[in-house]
Amino acid sequence: GHYCTFYTDKNYKNIFVSGNNQSFTCINDHPSIFNSSLDVITWFKDHALKVKQICVNHVSLCTFWITIDNQIYVNGINHNGELGLGNNDHQKRIFPVLIPELSKNIHVLDIVSNPRYSLALCGTDKNMLITIINYWSRQSP
Repeated sequence: GHYCTFYTDKNYKNIFVSGNNQSFTCINDHPSIFNSSLDVITWFKDHALKVKQICVNHVSLCTFWITIDNQIYVNGINHNGELGLGNNDHQKRIFPVLIPELSKNIHVLDIVSNPRYSLALCGTDKNMLITIINYWSRQSP
């Protein structure tokens, strides 16, 4: 992530993070504090969710989480609408927020993000398509 690193076991049963949380990508209550030890991320267990994939980029200010039931969550800073929440409110999401539009009958395979936009690689039936989250969320009713 942006100044932090995620670690996990083979099945994402335990997720750990270490580093600086200045961009709020680490899911903890201590922004801008550098932590050289591994912190356990309990948010998903606390909400009875199981993560199957973490989508993060070292230059982006957000982290995307794909659960085993294909729900998409995001946390971080929303400068340009890159969180896919339908706005660019410049708000920080310390804890993951569900992205409803990407969690509707769409099989998200991967998400990449940078400071200006995010892309989701989606598979619906036999077709593969790329959706620009920023554009798509703004076009949703």
